[in-house]
Amino acid sequence: AKPIGALNPDRLEKLVIRRNALSPDDENALPPFLYGTHYSSTAIVLYFLIRIEPFTTFFLQLQGGKFDHADRMYDSVPQSWLNVLTSTSDVKELIPEFFFLPELFFNRNRFDFGVKQGGKSLDEVTLPPWASSAHHFVSVHRQALESEHVSQRLHKWIDLIFGVKQEGELAEKAFNEFYYSSYEAKVDIDAIKDVEHKKSMEAQIENFGQTPARIFDQRHPRRQPIEKCHQSLLLRLEHGLPLKSYTVHLGQTQGQGQGQGQGQGQAQGQGQGMGLGQGQGSGLGQGQSSGVEHLVYVAMPSAHFMSGVCPLADRLLAISVNRSCSCYKMASSSGSPVPFGLEVVGERKKVGSVLSLDIKSPSTCYAVTSDLRAVLSCGHWDYSLRCSFLDNNRPPQSLIQHKDLVTCLSLSSDGKTFATGSRDTTVIVWELVLQKGTVLKIDPSPKHILYGHNDEVTSVVLSEELDVCISGSKDGSCIIHSLRDGTYVRSIYHPSSLPISSLVCSFVGHIIFYSSTDCGLYVVDINGNAVASLRARNEISCLLVPRNTEYLIRYESSKEIVFCHSWSLKEIARVKTESTVTSMTMSPDHLYVIASLLDGSVLFLTIEDKLSTDRVLDTPRKINALP
Repeated sequence: AKPIGALNPDRLEKLVIRRNALSPDDENALPPFLYGTHYSSTAIVLYFLIRIEPFTTFFLQLQGGKFDHADRMYDSVPQSWLNVLTSTSDVKELIPEFFFLPELFFNRNRFDFGVKQGGKSLDEVTLPPWASSAHHFVSVHRQALESEHVSQRLHKWIDLIFGVKQEGELAEKAFNEFYYSSYEAKVDIDAIKDVEHKKSMEAQIENFGQTPARIFDQRHPRRQPIEKCHQSLLLRLEHGLPLKSYTVHLGQTQGQGQGQGQGQGQAQGQGQGMGLGQGQGSGLGQGQSSGVEHLVYVAMPSAHFMSGVCPLADRLLAISVNRSCSCYKMASSSGSPVPFGLEVVGERKKVGSVLSLDIKSPSTCYAVTSDLRAVLSCGHWDYSLRCSFLDNNRPPQSLIQHKDLVTCLSLSSDGKTFATGSRDTTVIVWELVLQKGTVLKIDPSPKHILYGHNDEVTSVVLSEELDVCISGSKDGSCIIHSLRDGTYVRSIYHPSSLPISSLVCSFVGHIIFYSSTDCGLYVVDINGNAVASLRARNEISCLLVPRNTEYLIRYESSKEIVFCHSWSLKEIARVKTESTVTSMTMSPDHLYVIASLLDGSVLFLTIEDKLSTDRVLDTPRKINALP
């Protein structure tokens, strides 16, 4: 609601006195201003990013090839905040990297920035006392930016920077006046005839900083309160709302549900064509029936969720242990304790080929395209990779490129690229292409063949946002390659060189890998720096980081689904199940966590209660608590 220069009343009083003293009667004099410096400029950006290349080089170019005096360089978050709050010549604002880049606080390149007058060598940035680490500091910053407190006031900041309070009478009332040359079109450079004066003005504009172009001519509307906004399951869970669970028993003529919960958990259900069950609290329903096909994989289309483009958001695909693939549509269900039902869409089809007996986790051998037109599969006895088509009767496409069993595959969230890992120690990146604009197939020529492992590749994950392909191996290494050009980036190793069983990656670059040998769960950033670790209570068989979130969902052999933060592994909630979970996914709208169960049913976890603004603002989230 205020520019940063107006936060301190004592400083603001001094600035106003100076401004009034600069208000002359001469109409040719400079326009009055409050702040002689700007909140954003090249120098300010390089001030914060000096420890990271290429910004270190840019800083040296700006400073004539030398670092500034150590006492004037960025050294401490608390000290920088104090300067911004009290100095009449310092009104800098945070740069975006404070919300996603912990590396800006480390001196990983070991630059010699000199020694301060007190004898302290300038090295890594001092953090506030409440921050346990740079990753904790950045994570809390990001949560604060997305908080309801900020959302209710963000429109006022937009008015100051891009809107009606940028200039004029409203800017004066808001104490938001900067030096005239920082504003767009206030200086006509071409009209200046004197060469030296022109160079001086250009240098002043470049180094002092520029106010962004004005975008809005009216006050920016306030963001909708949280009651009217989409609320993901994970957001509600973070605020302590209770989970509910439902089960749908696929492929049965009749089914019954039984529920167990914490405190309460009675579940009953009956349906035609499928059984329905309901549980309360942390419970679930489980149907009893003979001849049930065990499920090994479940998926929903999730590509482009953040852009809102997901035309098949209500479809669910399930694959059984005998490779039978069925597609279902989630539909509202009236007169039933379960708020939805599953309607079969299309006919059941066999996908892929027989899996090798050496495949211990079949869920890692399947992936479905975002349009549900095809299922990719590996782990076949003949070392092949297969693409089975669900929208027509075309025979599966089969490709053999690996020299040994293909153990895992991963499809990128844009649905255009996928990678396979093999016992032959290689990773191959493939592309899905359209022929004549409609016919989907795998390009038979691999995009990249990636090397580096000395043993079987056990897990692979892709991130087109981060441009990485990350693979884990029994040799204890995780290797990162560029997804775009296949360039080797770096290797990350298990602390004890134990085999990597599985790995996942969040959209901010946190890599989480697990080893079944020591039941250890480890978090490293994309630059290979250790962030957190945890010794799980039980063996973990499934890991899931939902798209565009910072949460990790894991399934332990104690038949518990555990929700936690992806960067700290701090636990949020546990849900007990009565049947073994074989795979997990999240719905495109982030309202359901969906798990396939060994008994042939599908478990849905959701939270039906909605958050209110009062609850969000009044309930402490304890985001500062150490894991």
